[in-house]
Amino acid sequence: SMDASYLHIIAFILTFIVVVIAVNLLGKGIKKLFHAIALGPVDTILGLAFGAIKGILLLAILFYVFDNFERKNDLIDQKIKEESFFYPYIENLSNKMEEIVFDEKRPDFDQEKNQVNDFIEETFNI
Repeated sequence: SMDASYLHIIAFILTFIVVVIAVNLLGKGIKKLFHAIALGPVDTILGLAFGAIKGILLLAILFYVFDNFERKNDLIDQKIKEESFFYPYIENLSNKMEEIVFDEKRPDFDQEKNQVNDFIEETFNI
């Protein structure tokens, strides 16, 4: 059986892949729409912004996976970590990613969904 910590990482990576595919499909649809209504320059600017966001997210995920793998296997000597310029940032980013993705204090999404559904039913008398 696999260590539970690796299952979290695998689940995170699979979720990320699904989100990337969905965002790419949505982006292609928006691009076609923008070009159909002659908003090519807006598409270019938004494409640059979303490309930068995707790149940053990809780096954050790679850092998260690297940092978790390093913590489990202790690949880097502590002295090197302390002297490193980038490692504290990578470690901090990894901790933030872990808080966002796996934190038990996140809101209960089923409860939130039910509240939204109740609001819609009350508003539109469905």
